[in-house]
This record gives sequence, structure tokens and C-alpha cells, in this order.
Amino acid sequence: MVETATIPPSEIPILKFCDLEPSADVQENISIIELPGHATTPSTKEDSTSELSDSIPPIPAKKEVSIMDMPDLVVREILRPFHFDFVSIHKLRKVCRALRDYLDDLKMISNVTSVNIKVDVHGIKVVEKVLGGVITSEYKNHKDGCEVTCDGQTTIIINGDFIDAFIGDFLWAILSNQETLLDKFIMKGPRDAKKFFAATIDKLFDRLILVLESRNRLLQIKHLEVFARRPDQVTQLLRHIDLEFLEFLSGDRVSVDDCYLEHPNGYYCNLDMLKDCKNLKELCFYCFTTTTPLAFLLHIAKIHVDLASLSRNDMWRLKEIILESRYYTFTSTIYFFDEGIYLKDLDFDEWGTGSTNDHFSLETCEYNSIILWRHLN
Repeated sequence: MVETATIPPSEIPILKFCDLEPSADVQENISIIELPGHATTPSTKEDSTSELSDSIPPIPAKKEVSIMDMPDLVVREILRPFHFDFVSIHKLRKVCRALRDYLDDLKMISNVTSVNIKVDVHGIKVVEKVLGGVITSEYKNHKDGCEVTCDGQTTIIINGDFIDAFIGDFLWAILSNQETLLDKFIMKGPRDAKKFFAATIDKLFDRLILVLESRNRLLQIKHLEVFARRPDQVTQLLRHIDLEFLEFLSGDRVSVDDCYLEHPNGYYCNLDMLKDCKNLKELCFYCFTTTTPLAFLLHIAKIHVDLASLSRNDMWRLKEIILESRYYTFTSTIYFFDEGIYLKDLDFDEWGTGSTNDHFSLETCEYNSIILWRHLN
């Protein structure tokens, strides 16, 4: 038997792959390895190594994974416990910008039934009625931006002024997702507004219109009360409202020290769009003079308007309405300018107490009344 020499385990050399040096023959063969897409021509070792490294795709850089990278169904399941009520949406929108944009894209149905907004030069207060309660939010100026308090909870600070914070944090979340009918939408200003309040209300209306323009359908409201500085702000708002559902409309005007703010385009407002608003039961529009003929508005049970003109045809139509109103409710208070209109042309046997050619008053029953006032220069 041939003896075989053995090497003790402690003396066995450890070879690393990186320590192996190919022989001269192997090196020569490496230079002629055929690579995909490359010609099989001999080249130097340096050229082969360069071509080989170029053919290897680069390792992608690490990418931070966000919750928004998950499949839509997974995100919906994660958010399911929140039930998508307003308070939950309000809180989730503050987590991060990506989640806020995701919630906006979902177009979730809001459960808000009414919104009451009070605006002044220092901030905005919002009272919302939702299914099951009332939520109060306040947006006020702060040295670091806007101070926000929601239903008495911990105050947070949002970048930007209180109008931008209110629009981005509240109106986008509510109006962009509101698919059901709002019982009331009220936006009012202070009675003692300051002169620079004009810029505040203009900015608020501009942002409000942008929110409404982003919707793919008209906003459904039963009761609408707004105040504005210009008549075109009211008409522009009405273009985004589904008039089929509107039952009450009131338009007020911003005043400073009991005087209305001046505007170069005047104060005339066109309400012709209300002609086909069959469900409208009450119209209060004292503060802006409307150019709409009275005949376009006489289907409304309660009218309180300031007319730019009053024609004889309007008078005859009004007389018919007065006679018919003995059987249903009709109340009107109408201001007008025309000097050629004689109120006594209505030719009623019984006039109200103190009626003159400039003031006509008639009560057909306990709940029905007609009052016409002529503006005196």
C-alpha cells in the first residue's frame, strides 16, 4: 500500500476566491469570451473588463417606501376603522401631504349637513352640523402662520394666513367631497368691518370659487346665505349651485362704518338665472340692486328685492299675483326707482294705511302682504 502524506488540519491553507490569480492561458482565454451583443474579436484585458462592466446594469439606489406606494385596496383597508366621518378626515389630512392628496382623490362622501361660516379680519369661525353632533373650528392669525382649533381639541399651527389655512384644511375637505344635499350654507361677515376687510372677503371668494370649480358636479344646497363686496361674486357663486334644490337665498353686502364699500363696476346684479328656480320659496336681496324684471321673480312666494326698474307689465303681473295670493302665501317688499310708475294704477278699492304714490301697502290676509317703495332722490 502506498502511503499518502496528510497535512494536519491546522496547516491546511485557506484560499479565498479573490486571492486566486488565473494562469496565463486562462487570462488569454478571458480576453476572447463572447459577450452578448459584442463581437468576438480578441482584445486586451483592460478592454474586456471595461466592456463587461458596461454590460452590467447599475444597482438601483435605495428608495424610501411610503404608505402611498401600497395598493389602493390595502390603504382603504387600513383606513376603514376611521369610517371616513369629518373629524377623521380632518385628522388624517394633517398626517402628511401625500395622505391628504390621497383622501382628496378618493372623493369620499362627507356627512356634513350644514355649514355656518363667520369671517372677520382676524380669523374665521366655522360651525358644522354632522350626523350625530356639532363641530366648531376656528382659524386665527398667529405669528408662525395660522392657529387652528377643532372642537376644543389641541391647537395646531398651519403655514400661511388664516384664509389659506381655512380653504386648504376645511373647504377642500368638505366641499370637494360633499355629494349629499346641504341643508344650510351660511357665510357672514361682521357689521363693524374695517376698510382692509375688502381684501379679505375678495380673497375668500376667489378661493371658494376655485374649490367649487374643482368639483365634477354642482353643489346642492337648500338654504344659502352669503355676504359679498361685489354683485358679480354672488352670481359667480350661484353658477356652481344646483338651483333645482335651492329654497332660500339671501345676499348681503359688506359695509364699513354703516357705509357700503365702493366698487367701480357699481352694484347692479343680474338674477335672471332664478327665473327657472321653481323650488325657491324666499329671496332676500336688499343690498344689491337687481336688473332682473320683476316678472321673472313672481313665482317666489316671498320676495324682498331692490329693482333697478319696474315696468307697467310688471305692475299688471303683480296685480294678478295679488289677487291670486288670497289663496296662498305671497309676501313682497319691493324697492324701485322709476318715477313714471304710479302705484295707484293697481286700482284696488282698499289701500293700506298711509299708502301714497311713493309707497303702496296691501294686506290681503293675515299672512299675505305687498309693500312697494319708491326710492326718493
